Amino acid sequence: MPVSKLLSVAQVSARLQCARSTVRKLVADGELRASRISSRTIRVSETDLLAYIDGRANIAVAAVPSATGGNPITDDQLASSLAERLMGWSVGPERFLLGNRRWMPRWRFQPAQRVEDAYRLLERAGPQEYTMDRAPDGRFLVKVRIAGRTGEACESPQARAITFAIARAIGIEVGQ
Repeated sequence: MPVSKLLSVAQVSARLQCARSTVRKLVADGELRASRISSRTIRVSETDLLAYIDGRANIAVAAVPSATGGNPITDDQLASSLAERLMGWSVGPERFLLGNRRWMPRWRFQPAQRVEDAYRLLERAGPQEYTMDRAPDGRFLVKVRIAGRTGEACESPQARAITFAIARAIGIEVGQ
C-alpha cells in the first residue's frame, strides 16, 4: 500500500482555509482522521484529508453509477481523482492546487463535460495508443491504452467518452 504524505495542522488548515483550532476540533470529533506523533504533534495523511474533503463536497452534478453497483461516483469526484493521478494537482475545497502557489477553481476543469479538458487529460496521460470512432447511434467509442491497461467507453458527449476511457485505463471505476 502506498504511503500518503503526512500534513501538519498548519498545512491542513491552509488547504481547508480554516483556523488551526478548527482542524484540531475536526480531529477531536473524529470527523478527520489523524495520527498522533507525540503528545503535542498530530499529522493528517493527504489521503485522509482528501476523503474528508470529498465527503464534505457540495456537489451539484449528476451522479454516474459505479460499475460495482456501490455508491455512484460523481463527475466532480472523477475530475478530482484524475486531477490528482494524472495532472499531479492537489485537491482543495472548491479548487485544484497546481503548485508554486497557483490554483484553479474546480469549475474550470470539468473533463467529463468539456472536450478541451478531456483532451488535456489525454495528452497528460501519454497513452501508448488510442482510437476514437462514432457508433451508429451517435455516441463516441473511445479506446485508450495506458501503461499496458486498456480502457474503453461508449458515451455521449465526446468529452465524457474520453474521460471515462482514461479513468478505466488507470483503474478508476466509473458507470456503464
